[in-house]
Amino acid sequence: MSLPILLGLRLLAAILLYAFVGYALYLMWRTLQAQSVRLMERGQTPIRIGMVAANGQETVLAFTQPEFFIGRESECELFIDDSTVSARHARLSFHHGHWWVEDTGSKNGTVLNETPLTIPTIITNGDTITCGNTTFSVLLPE
Repeated sequence: MSLPILLGLRLLAAILLYAFVGYALYLMWRTLQAQSVRLMERGQTPIRIGMVAANGQETVLAFTQPEFFIGRESECELFIDDSTVSARHARLSFHHGHWWVEDTGSKNGTVLNETPLTIPTIITNGDTITCGNTTFSVLLPE
């Protein structure tokens, strides 16, 4: 067999392999997205946040939307009147069947279970999130 034909067959095999892997990843992504939508439709996304303010006052708030912000800005769903908290300090979002927390570039950073948050991270029942001088406890449905 000549060298150009062999090279062409190898390139064709590589292209087919990458197409197969790409299609498989696309199907997995679609399945995860559909599963997340089904969970939200069933109402399995509620999250309760137990908040301890700097003055020691405890409050429990419930959220059912799939995404909300924590911050000092009045449009944030979880408003915190604390000068150490940024306007939009952190974002909690529900996707791929899990609740995630991420710092949105806040000045003082967000801490998850006493570890500074650098990337979006999955949160579980009982985790603590600290924004400024305010600490939250995550209460997920079982």
